[in-house]
Amino acid sequence: MKEIEKIIEIKNELQKALENGDLHRAEELIDIYDNYGIKDVEYYNIKSILMFFKGNYKEAIDMLMNIYHKFEYNSDINYNLGLLNDKLKNYKEALYYLLKSSALDETKSELVNDMVKSWGSANIGKLNFNEVKESVMNIFYNINKNFPLKNNSITYVENNLMSIDNHRTYGVGVYDYYFKERDGIDISLNNGQIDMVKTETLPAKITKNYKAITNHKSIFPIMILNDKQKIDFKINEKGSFQLNKLLPNRFYYYPVEKNSMVELNSEKDFILGDIIEMDCDKSKPKLILNIFVDGLAYKFLKENNLEKLMPNTYEFFKNGTIVENCHSSGEWTYVSLASFFTGMFTKNHRVYHPRYGTDNLKDYKMFTEVFEKEGYFCAKIDGDWRSTPSSGYVKGMGRTLYQASIRGMHCDEVINETIEHIEAFKEKNNFIWLCIPDLHDIADEFETRISTQINTSIKDRVFDKSNETSVRKVFSTSKINRYRTQIHRLDTYIGLLLNYVKKNYKEDEFIVSLISDHGQGYLVKSEEFLDEERSNVAMMLRGKNIPKGICHEFIQGLDLFPIILNSVGAKDYEMNDSNIPKWFGGDKERDYTYTESIFPGSPYTAAINDNMHKFFFYSKNMCTEDGRIDIRDYEIKLINKITNQDETIKFNEKVTKYVEIVYNHIKDYVLI
Repeated sequence: MKEIEKIIEIKNELQKALENGDLHRAEELIDIYDNYGIKDVEYYNIKSILMFFKGNYKEAIDMLMNIYHKFEYNSDINYNLGLLNDKLKNYKEALYYLLKSSALDETKSELVNDMVKSWGSANIGKLNFNEVKESVMNIFYNINKNFPLKNNSITYVENNLMSIDNHRTYGVGVYDYYFKERDGIDISLNNGQIDMVKTETLPAKITKNYKAITNHKSIFPIMILNDKQKIDFKINEKGSFQLNKLLPNRFYYYPVEKNSMVELNSEKDFILGDIIEMDCDKSKPKLILNIFVDGLAYKFLKENNLEKLMPNTYEFFKNGTIVENCHSSGEWTYVSLASFFTGMFTKNHRVYHPRYGTDNLKDYKMFTEVFEKEGYFCAKIDGDWRSTPSSGYVKGMGRTLYQASIRGMHCDEVINETIEHIEAFKEKNNFIWLCIPDLHDIADEFETRISTQINTSIKDRVFDKSNETSVRKVFSTSKINRYRTQIHRLDTYIGLLLNYVKKNYKEDEFIVSLISDHGQGYLVKSEEFLDEERSNVAMMLRGKNIPKGICHEFIQGLDLFPIILNSVGAKDYEMNDSNIPKWFGGDKERDYTYTESIFPGSPYTAAINDNMHKFFFYSKNMCTEDGRIDIRDYEIKLINKITNQDETIKFNEKVTKYVEIVYNHIKDYVLI
């Protein structure tokens, strides 16, 4: 970290050179800056300015777009992209970045307005100004968390198709068990009732006609878009079926046998989901089932007797692997889920901002896409607004069920839908991710279900609601008691699902994982924000090629999918920051785990856990909106895990090493 002082000197010289118009000296200095290996936001902004003056507009745009995912909330990066696109007369792109820049920094508003006016009314008229403005505002409204809203006026259900990665389109339908047939009631999709509606999302295209021969027994998902719409469904030119009583905006599934000629015709557009071929590679597990329990702290399970607290879960996973030292990469669901699905630390995937939306995940290769390539029919069944289909989590998924877990999609419903899905597609290799959100009710201070009420003392249920977010809750014995009771309740439902798996699959036909994303702040007794009660999370696996026993190796939560991919023999995929532990057949063990918190308006915090110590790093200054960190002033602690003694001075060499690890981890985001 000593190099920071030298970099500050170089940066000051650079600023003077630019102010004096000495471009030759500025280029010399940027090369020196480059040699220090720090590619922070100022480096890219200054380099783009130099390219601008040399007329290398396209090259500068390419450079900035290549790192845009790292600094998308930086006003200067956006402003420079606006200027560069303006020079190339890419007015729509220029408008997008200029509007975003002024939204991030109001002092740029006048500059932006003047530049836009300079384009002339003719050019502005061609831009569809309101459409561009809306796409910018959607980021600051974080519209993705309000799925199925596409924007403030229309949903993806009404928009017919959703495009995520420019290569695939998806149909989004209402998932209401066709209840309208019974009572005639159609729940509105407007903003006020959107949480009342379940949605079903499938890869799909819009068409009026379709004709093909089936290579396997196949399932045809069909969704009409208009009342009383008719579809002629022909099979083998012998049977013709009139589909004329379907409800619009809902998928219906029709099975067709192998080697059948199928022809679909309609006078109006309808949505046809990707044809689902009911074939299975028997050399691979038929079922990969991932049970994600939001907020399940392993340290708490261990200290409160896992076997007694979650008897059904323990009974199942005692014949697989229970990981004792799994640590999350982040402190809350939003960042940790992005790490699970990409194998990246927060500082690399940059999905971190609590208020602003991001499209970063749409540009990354998701592990679910790897499973899909391996022949798995992937499904996601949950109600977590932090991982909606429109955020990018639909990638690789053959079917997604979603409803914000406010009025629905709690553990009983999620498990029921999981079994329903498996029963429907049992002839395929299935990959399923399901989310059990119910532990959040404790941190969110909501009332829980009847069985937990009866088993919780009134003194733990009568309290004033606090103002902190669930991430920032402080130690509370009442919450701990409610947490314990809720965990025991969830175990009953998880047990039903695990028993279903045992009854329907042989040991080498499945891989089941139970994992979590973070612990709970109200479990933490110490002053350390990222202490083990928050970072040490549940990870358990059982099934084909999964060893049996207690694993003491240090594992990151983001190692989950590479562990499973290795167990099914998958090759040739990007590991990113993940690792296959030795316990699970990998080549190397981690020496430590790394947990971090990049949260605008709060200090940057990091925790490193190894066999002997837990190391804590705190910046004294707050993280900026664009996720940068001022670490010129910071605090550190090295705590012995056995004695709980502060050994920062005693193990000075280790402390120096860990400070350097933190610095190298975040150096591209250090505010200098």
